[in-house]
Amino acid sequence: AGFYVRGGGPDQNLILLDEAVVYNPFHLAGFVSVFNADAIKNVKLIKGGFPANYGGRLSSILDISMKEGSDKKFHGEGGVGLISSRLTLEGPIKKDKTAFMVSGRRFYWDVIIKPFLPKGQTFGYSFYDLNLKLNHRFSDKDRLYISGYFGQDIFRFGSSDDSIDFKIAWGNNTVTARWNHLFSKKLFANTTLIYNDYEFRINSELSGIQIQLLSGIRDINAKVDFDYYPHILHKVKFGVNYIYHTFIPSAVKGDVGPIEISSEQKKYVTEAAAYINDEYTITDRVGLNFGLRAPVFLFNNTTYYGLEPRITTKYSLDRRTSVKMGYTWMNQFVHLISNSGLSLPTDLWIPSSDVVKPQRAQQVAVGLFRNFKENLYETSVEIYYKDMRNLIEYKEGADVFFNADIDQELVFGKGNSYGAEFFVQKKEGRINGWIGYTLSWSNRQFDVLNNGNPFPAKYDRRHDLSVVAFYRINKFWSVSSVFVYGSGHALSLPQGRFYVPTDGWTNPFTWYSDYGGRNEYKLRAYNRLDIGLKYERPFPKWLYSFSFDLYNVYNRRNPYFVFIQQETDPHSNAQKFVAKQVSLLPFIPTVTANFKF
Repeated sequence: AGFYVRGGGPDQNLILLDEAVVYNPFHLAGFVSVFNADAIKNVKLIKGGFPANYGGRLSSILDISMKEGSDKKFHGEGGVGLISSRLTLEGPIKKDKTAFMVSGRRFYWDVIIKPFLPKGQTFGYSFYDLNLKLNHRFSDKDRLYISGYFGQDIFRFGSSDDSIDFKIAWGNNTVTARWNHLFSKKLFANTTLIYNDYEFRINSELSGIQIQLLSGIRDINAKVDFDYYPHILHKVKFGVNYIYHTFIPSAVKGDVGPIEISSEQKKYVTEAAAYINDEYTITDRVGLNFGLRAPVFLFNNTTYYGLEPRITTKYSLDRRTSVKMGYTWMNQFVHLISNSGLSLPTDLWIPSSDVVKPQRAQQVAVGLFRNFKENLYETSVEIYYKDMRNLIEYKEGADVFFNADIDQELVFGKGNSYGAEFFVQKKEGRINGWIGYTLSWSNRQFDVLNNGNPFPAKYDRRHDLSVVAFYRINKFWSVSSVFVYGSGHALSLPQGRFYVPTDGWTNPFTWYSDYGGRNEYKLRAYNRLDIGLKYERPFPKWLYSFSFDLYNVYNRRNPYFVFIQQETDPHSNAQKFVAKQVSLLPFIPTVTANFKF
């Protein structure tokens, strides 16, 4: 769950879908992305040297654009599988003027398992997502785009015999409206209005007692971006944006007998920024990209502001080899608070305040890039160093979830991360794919944690390897495979536990844990092999295919989390404590029938 870029946490990635922020980008405990590939036109990942039009995160930008719909012909594609199905349609509403795209997906494990459940029992998990986009050309100078994403995960358990009904739901909703206007051949503008909402909700009913817990964040965003081309080798981008955040760290509602409970916290926050970015090709060998961003953040009587310089240079040694260097300064005003090493929907988003300072980072990166055999092979080596300040951790034993005064449960410190990234890709041919490997370190230091000594971040992953391969066997058959390996996350475990006497009669002793250094332990390494076999058969107007996919081929029991359990030795009756690993998602075979027309 989550993805980690250059030693940062999952909240340090700015994830955009048609410019709208997606706060939780995963279904199914991180195994499935909320982004349906059939609806996606382009994906861009930026790890360093961020252009000045992006801001608000420390580690990366993942910028995703939806398909705009064809204004020429009607198209469709989809698939029907054992546990999920999908359908995408696009085409003209008015030819050469107005087009649409609609894409839906449904995971229906709840429907499949229902016939096997005992009578009166409800148990299941499902998710859905829906992508919509409409674009209309008013003239050669004006065009309007309207898009939306709506998705939700639902887990439910219930029993009519025990009068239990338990439901957890979480999801994202986004709407983007963008007007593109061309002033001249050298100047155009995009004016955009964005709404995005993330909500996590628990509904619980037991013997007539109803409780609802809620947490979420809602944004309204307005922005204007200008692109100006003084000449073919020079591009200037500048603009402003304004965001109004509504944070709901916690809300409790319910009916307990005759008593009605209602408690909701909301925090209203304003964030704005102006920027300018200048991209200039100085010579055939030298290119320069310089940007400056000025953010402002207001919450109650607290105001934060500053300047964020960014600079990237490129020097071409020859037609196939180049060196790139970049420096970036970033601020982050919204934060994800978690009381575990996992990325779960129960994690809370909170704003900066008079107590919680903005996270800040400076990053330097240098890379060597070289192509071989007429650009058939791409290779790169990049090293980086990132210094981070005002990082956030929870106090030992902090009460994090649904705490009315969560700022007081946090501590603040600094950190750094550094490493080297290696990449090789073959782009064409019957056999193609890539290999990526990262060697990295990520450390933290807090005055009130670990006796003030540095310790590994929970996202410290020494080795990270990805191997992706595609092979076309013949005209109809192809095979693909993905292998991933990552060092285990760091975590703290007790070295021992001991009794401490208390004054109580009913519980005269209490167990206390003796922890060593913070994050001294590592989970087992994560690794997984997936293999897919596809059969395609073209017809005059249709393309049919069948996909046979094997996830986690060798049934690796990868760790999801670890907990400590007290057990009794059957021979001596002595109490002992054992670390237990919880794993999810074993070997999973699937078959999907796909079509395209």
